[in-house]
Amino acid sequence: MPISNISTVFLDTRPKAFPGLEVYFEYSKFMPLGTYSQDLYVEKAQPMPTMSLFDLALDMPGYLKPGQNAVSYSHACPDNFYFPVDSKKPKNDFDIKEAANLSYHLDLIERDQLGIIDPFLAAKYAPYVDPLHKKNFKDGSPDYLKLSKGYDDFFMSSMRAIRAMKINHLAIRACRIGLNTDFMRILGRLFGAKSVSAPKLRTASVLGSVMGIAKHVATEQQRKDFYATKAQFRHGIGGMHCYTYPNRRNPKEPHFLVFQHRKVPQSEVQFQLLNFNISSTEALGEFLRQTAGYDALLPQVLANGKVAFHALQGPTALIFPGEREYLQNIAFVTV
Repeated sequence: MPISNISTVFLDTRPKAFPGLEVYFEYSKFMPLGTYSQDLYVEKAQPMPTMSLFDLALDMPGYLKPGQNAVSYSHACPDNFYFPVDSKKPKNDFDIKEAANLSYHLDLIERDQLGIIDPFLAAKYAPYVDPLHKKNFKDGSPDYLKLSKGYDDFFMSSMRAIRAMKINHLAIRACRIGLNTDFMRILGRLFGAKSVSAPKLRTASVLGSVMGIAKHVATEQQRKDFYATKAQFRHGIGGMHCYTYPNRRNPKEPHFLVFQHRKVPQSEVQFQLLNFNISSTEALGEFLRQTAGYDALLPQVLANGKVAFHALQGPTALIFPGEREYLQNIAFVTV
């Protein structure tokens, strides 16, 4: 396995983020990047129960090796993440201006230019550094981040250690960051990555169980019901997704699957799996492999019972990694 392919996922597992999604990375080891870059191989998914910029700075140097890839999985909007700079001060979400200030500050430290405003660097970060013509970083303390007392020196040394690793690719799987390519480039420079990818849509998770699903075999009436459901709801409407897959043994009767889910209360992007209506276990296997992006074998999934899915939330449907529309909604930039 080439080192440039290996990645570690830093997964926000706070209650309103993505708790339980670790299961997904047990089944799905490859993260598609399409024509942008080589697909990433997930070596480890690291839960982050107190997700913050400080916690990322603390954990990333211990889990990454030089030249590897990092995946940050959390909630966000185009201008900021829905996690704080410091978990002890949870109301201070990490935003584009803080990222620009910190990245510019680190650039000056690495160039030994503290106390100097570099016009070339200033142009890269304008208008996000607040404001460049007045701000003059004279020491190593990031007072603009308002970290807890005693954190400054350790935090800055950790960020410099992350930059020194020269991350190959930073895959941000946080809602709609892909709509702001300025933010993507600033984050890439902040973490020392060569390239960055991020979704243009909201990032969603689905948790549930497939216990006993092997017993579900469709009757002729269920087949009729499936096509009636597909005609009525189309794809994704009303918490239903309808799929068909080729049946090599009987091409005239394709495998079908209806995937039903509902939103978790008080969450916009967490979903609960309600039911699979399948024509055969082959249909479930095809869904997991072709659509959900699993590389684990079906018997392993059925034996475990638990399932978790990563998806993007489109206007009317969840979009899974195996679907063509998935990569159409991922932005990619070089840094």
